[in-house]
Amino acid sequence: MLLTAEKLTKRFDGLVANDCITINLARGEILSIIGPNGAGKSTLFNLVGGMFPPTSGKVYLEGEDVTGLKPHSMAERGIARTFQTTALFDELRVIDNLAIGHRVRTKTGLWDALLHTPCWRREKEETEVKAMETLDFVGLRDEVFYPVSTLCQEAQKRLAVGVAMMSDPKIILLDEPTAGIIHEETAGITQLIRRLKNKGITILLIEHKMRMVMDLADRIVVLNYGEKIAEGPPEMISKNPAVIDAYLGGEYIA
Repeated sequence: MLLTAEKLTKRFDGLVANDCITINLARGEILSIIGPNGAGKSTLFNLVGGMFPPTSGKVYLEGEDVTGLKPHSMAERGIARTFQTTALFDELRVIDNLAIGHRVRTKTGLWDALLHTPCWRREKEETEVKAMETLDFVGLRDEVFYPVSTLCQEAQKRLAVGVAMMSDPKIILLDEPTAGIIHEETAGITQLIRRLKNKGITILLIEHKMRMVMDLADRIVVLNYGEKIAEGPPEMISKNPAVIDAYLGGEYIA
């Protein structure tokens, strides 16, 4: 397994947001986390990505105990993340946001930038080349010098994926990548996620659009009230009575 989250529990005062949850993520797969609002999905992402330390439990990446490491340390080890509300620098250009995403892989500092050292020039060129390749991948090459604030919501979602890619991740945590966009745009983001998988990037996905999840996911984990209530391939999850009762219901049938 590339990633193992073992018996993760997170308590906030008297509230148990995650209760002894275990998930395993195999290299190259898409694992989707689903469940109703308040089920603990984003909390689980925060524990895996280093935003929160768990109250108890462990997180292992390629066998290494990474429990409680900060997000930048997780990024250095290969875990990148997007957010439901796009976390971009709106007043900067598209290429500037991508360069920031690559910062975790560069070594030069302030003095290198001020003095334009050979190392700084080399890393600047490498970053620019990688940024253009990434823009080609996510379909935003023509917007390279646009301020992020001028992009539509769907383009910003694509850019957020691009920023995550700039850190050379082994795993990308995608938190509702189609939130706030229309059905026609959802198909484009779905295709982009497939291309990430084909590129060899492992995906942990939170998404409420169930037809998209059933089409994309290799496996699905279902949370409800902070507990894992089911796990399996999409065809099994879609027929699980506990899942239908807790979450799917008419939304998936419709």
